[in-house]
Amino acid sequence: MDAALSRAGEPCAEASVDVLIANNVVHHLAYPDRFFRGAARVLRPGGHLLIQECNCSWTTRIALRATGHEGYDFSADPFDPTRPCNDPADPWSANCAIPNLLFDDLRRFGTRYPEFAVVDSGMSEFFVKFNSGGVTATVPYLPLPGARCTLSMSSTACSSPSRPVCSRASAASCYGAFSRQSGHPVAGSAPARS
Repeated sequence: MDAALSRAGEPCAEASVDVLIANNVVHHLAYPDRFFRGAARVLRPGGHLLIQECNCSWTTRIALRATGHEGYDFSADPFDPTRPCNDPADPWSANCAIPNLLFDDLRRFGTRYPEFAVVDSGMSEFFVKFNSGGVTATVPYLPLPGARCTLSMSSTACSSPSRPVCSRASAASCYGAFSRQSGHPVAGSAPARS
């Protein structure tokens, strides 16, 4: 990770990374498909992609409209590498529907990205996300006695068949972990040679 941080402008070598962490990043990506293809390329087999993302439930949509903090657009296609899901010129633009569009149907996600297997998923907090205000936003907040904002290291809005992503409408954030499976070539790459 230190090398990836210090060489942010340069691509990482294929199969050179053990863990990638994307904490509330995916909904800011104009081209999420490119991110997952790149993650599959640089992760070693057995490596992990840990993601924590928003769940665009009806309560989240109400909160987003009330605060004007970020937007959502369920007509976007995060699997299309040619069509942006939000403004590619603005790294702070957001589409909070992207995690749901990607992970609510894990069969579709798995078909598109067979390199990844969901190894953990679940729901997280609700009001803590909105109380954080993000990096640049000034938004109204609800004081929560004793609430602390913590970063989960096993963090995405993904699900397993036994725990669907939107099973609780009040959850604003979901977490999960993907494992880069060995034996699955990265789509669009040459097969591994022995």
